[in-house]
Amino acid sequence: MTWGAIDWKNKKIKIEQNTIYVKKKIYTKDPKTETSNRFVEIPSNVVELLKKHKIAQSIDKMKLGDLWQDNDRILTQWNGKIMHPDTISQWWKKFQIKNGIENVVSLHKLRHTFATLLLAGKETDIKTVSELLGHSDIGTTNIYVHALESSKRGAAETLQRKLS
Repeated sequence: MTWGAIDWKNKKIKIEQNTIYVKKKIYTKDPKTETSNRFVEIPSNVVELLKKHKIAQSIDKMKLGDLWQDNDRILTQWNGKIMHPDTISQWWKKFQIKNGIENVVSLHKLRHTFATLLLAGKETDIKTVSELLGHSDIGTTNIYVHALESSKRGAAETLQRKLS
């Protein structure tokens, strides 16, 4: 994602790019489907974290001068260069291990957790969750509803144990 994709006033990020690694090269392309191209609301605390990160990145940019490779990316290598797409997933795995999390969870599984928690609370309708996930077909999002119907209580108890 780029800094230009953030709507600071309305607390939204536009999902409009996908970075991939193919044949030893990093490419930026459009998302898979038209519905994948969307705005995602972000909470105020995330906006504040992004502001702090932008300041820190600006300081790094000033320190490095001509060595900084400006590309407007939110997450970069130490010199501003585009980060390998797997870097964040690798960091996330190491973070969990370092912090004693027994059942290491991939970032993609966090996406499933996000959807399931929104639907489990019943405050968020399935159409909204589908839009947030960028699903082109609401039927894809229905998978989460069926999973909830079969084991809602057990999942909630398991999540509580995992987060405690």
